[in-house]
Amino acid sequence: MDYYLIAATAGGPSPAAILVEEFVLCDDYTAAGIDTAAWRAAAQAYARLGGGELPAEPQLRARSERQPLPGDRPLDLGTSPGARRYRILFAGELGTGALASARTALGALLHHHRQAIRALGLIPVTIERFA
Repeated sequence: MDYYLIAATAGGPSPAAILVEEFVLCDDYTAAGIDTAAWRAAAQAYARLGGGELPAEPQLRARSERQPLPGDRPLDLGTSPGARRYRILFAGELGTGALASARTALGALLHHHRQAIRALGLIPVTIERFA
């Protein structure tokens, strides 16, 4: 689940709402929708108390509304049938320090996946970048 503080005005001192979102995934791990819940009163309590407690994640899920995402056939990259490649798009801007942290995190993620697949008996042959 992802939590966002929504300000009434850009740079405002206190949040106008708290938004909680979670992707709903298909069997092939692509996004089919987003479950969303927002609280205005919780945001006021959060601002007054310097951080309040939201309900537990199962309760948040029970209060959320599903927003379907458009589904489409996967992009055909001309690879073998059944091959899967995924892409995750992010919004926002990263400063220099955050960009360096993101590169470090990507390296750790790729290492984790390499090790997990190696444990299944495959041997890594190369690591390439598409762009």
